[in-house]
Parts: sequence; structure tokens; C-alpha cells
Amino acid sequence: MSPSHKNAHAMGSTRLPSDSPAFAVSILACLIAGLCSTVVVPALAENRKYEGSATDLQYAPSGFTAGKNTFAPTDYLTDNLSNNTLTISNTSGANDPTYVLGGYSASSATTIEKNTVELTNGNVSSDIYGGYSASVNNIVTGNIVSISSGRADHDVYGGYSVSANNIVTGNTVSISGGSVTVGVTGGDNYSGNATGNTVNISGGSVGGSLGRIYGGRSGSGNATNNTVNISDGIVNTSGDVTGGHSNDSSATGNIVNISGGSVGGFGGITGGYGYSHATGNTVNISGGSVGTGNVGSVTGGRSDGNAAGNIVNVSDGSVSYGVTGGSSSSGHATGNTVNISGGSVGTSGTGNVTGGSSGNGNGDATGNIVNISGGSLYSGVIGGNSWYGNGDATGHIVNISGGSLYSGVT
Repeated sequence: MSPSHKNAHAMGSTRLPSDSPAFAVSILACLIAGLCSTVVVPALAENRKYEGSATDLQYAPSGFTAGKNTFAPTDYLTDNLSNNTLTISNTSGANDPTYVLGGYSASSATTIEKNTVELTNGNVSSDIYGGYSASVNNIVTGNIVSISSGRADHDVYGGYSVSANNIVTGNTVSISGGSVTVGVTGGDNYSGNATGNTVNISGGSVGGSLGRIYGGRSGSGNATNNTVNISDGIVNTSGDVTGGHSNDSSATGNIVNISGGSVGGFGGITGGYGYSHATGNTVNISGGSVGTGNVGSVTGGRSDGNAAGNIVNVSDGSVSYGVTGGSSSSGHATGNTVNISGGSVGTSGTGNVTGGSSGNGNGDATGNIVNISGGSLYSGVIGGNSWYGNGDATGHIVNISGGSLYSGVT
């Protein structure tokens, strides 16, 4: 809590909005009683619009490219952590913001919440953040970035943490038009958990040579219950589209939903990736197209450790390459499922439909399932396999009740 908040609420522990009648009464009573000689009212949340004037830009915080190049709340370095709304409605080219920060904190034990950034026209030459934590033990939650037109020339984050022991939860990026030239992440956490963050793409375009899309991403914490929804637009990234990604820990309950649009580039679709394990992640494809030729696989859950209980559902649309329920590079793949009831998978024999796969090492593939009730498959069907190691492949099931198969079943 900032010094201004401490002074303003010296009479008790109840926090009151600074623009409420009760707040004014409490301050008056404090002065009459002689308990506070100086009152500093905390800054209110701001609603700011950027229309191309360099006078509205501020100096970037530490760790960013130096300069007066940032559009943010007026007192963003000392206050105004939450409930701000920033709109970029026009830029002049020469005065394009390099960065946009809806809410920012370099102090510990703070909450950066409910900030909104709207890009409705113009360009931002680098990153956009709904909420940003630069210190430890903070919470980044409920921040939103919305893009309906214009262009963001680098990454877009609903919520972001660059320090340890933070929580990044419930942040959202929604793109209905315009373009993002690199990547999009609902919530990104350097070392803590990323939970319940969302990316919605219903139009526009996202893509670039370093581009990736994550509902939620964590460096060393868990990625849990994050979501990517793609219903229209063009996604052409070099990396994966992933519901939840954890570099060092687990991914659980993350989802990617594709109901329209086009997802291309050199990456694939992954419900959840967790280095230690991936459990209960899902990809649902009910429309649109994924991949080109032999590029663009779909995997429910992927891990260097164990992959269990992950699911891919294909009911419509097209997948140009393979589909795998759960994949482990060196652990066990257990109880993963692929359900195909419509659409098409594969192109001229490329890729396979696989319930569960275990790669290098001694990992087993056990009890994985493929259910085919419709659609067209131009690739092989495999209940489960263990590649290049000493593991076993046992107890797999392939159920075929409909659809058209143009290759073999294992």
C-alpha cells in the first residue's frame, strides 16, 4: 500500500473508495479528532485516450528501452495500479507508443487488477500489457487487452509478471480485428502459477517469425485452466498455439477451442504443455483449418514427463497433419483419447491419428483410445505407441463406427 493510502485510511482498517461519501466523512472525522494533520487522497483510476500527441507519452520504466515512449496512467510508476482504461485511437507514425501499460507496479505485495487497454486504431511499435508486475509477491488479475483495429508490432499480454512468487490469473486478450505481428499471451508469469487466463481471436491476424499464442504461460510454476479460443481470423505463427504452457512444472486442465479461422505457420496446436507432466488438457476442433501439408499437428497434452488423460475432439474443420491425444518425450503416456466425429485429418498419408505416444527412454504407452465415428482420415490410426526406447505399448483401444479411412489401423 502506498503512503497516500496509509494516511487516507489512518482511522481504521476498512478500505473505502476515495470518491465515495463515506470516504469524505471518514477524512473529516479524522481531521476533527486531530488524528491526522495531513491527508493525501489516493489517485483515482484513469480513463485516458491516446490520439497521437507526444505530450501524452511518459518515460518507460526500468528494464524497458529508455525514452519518453510509453502510454500509461499518469502516475503509473507510483500509483494507479488498477481500474484504468487506456484507449489508443490514433497515432501519427512519428509518435507511435513503443509500450502500453494498463497498470504497472515495481513494489512488492501489491495487486494490479482490472485494467483495460483498447487498441481501436493506430500502431504500437512494441509490447502491450494489460497489467505488469516488476516486483515479487504481487497479484496480476482481471486485466484485459482488446484489439479491434490497428497494429501491435510485437507481443500482447493480458497480464505479465517478470519477478518471483507472483500470481497471474484471470487475464484476457481479445482480438477481433487489426494485427499482432509477433505473439499473444493471456497471462505470463516468470516463476509463479498462471491460472485461468484467456486468449480470444475472432478476427484480424496474429503471426510472426517468433510468434506463439498462449492462454497462460509459466516459467517455473504450474499452468492451469487457461484457454485459447479461435473462431475466425488468421493465425500464422512459427510456434505453437497452446492453452497452457509450463517450462519447468505441470500443465493441467488447459483448453484450445478452434471453431473457425485459419491456423498455419510452422507450429501446431497443443492443449497443454508441462515439463514435469501434462494432465487433463483438451483440444476441440469444430471448424476452421489447422496446418499446411505436413506441418501443423494437434496434441491434447504434451510433456517431457508423463502425459495422462488428455483429449482431442475433432467434429468439423480440417487438420493437415497428425492428431495425438497425449505425447510424452521420455515418460509415460496413459489414458489419453482422440475422438473424431467429423472433419478431415491428414493429407495424402501424412501424419497419424494416435491415442497416446511415448518417445525416447523407458516410458510406456498404456490404455490410450481412438474413437472414430465420422469424418475423413487420410493417415494411419494408432491406439498407442512407444518410440525409440525400451517401453511397452499395451491396452490400447481403437473404435471405428463410421467415417472414411484411407490408410491402416494399428
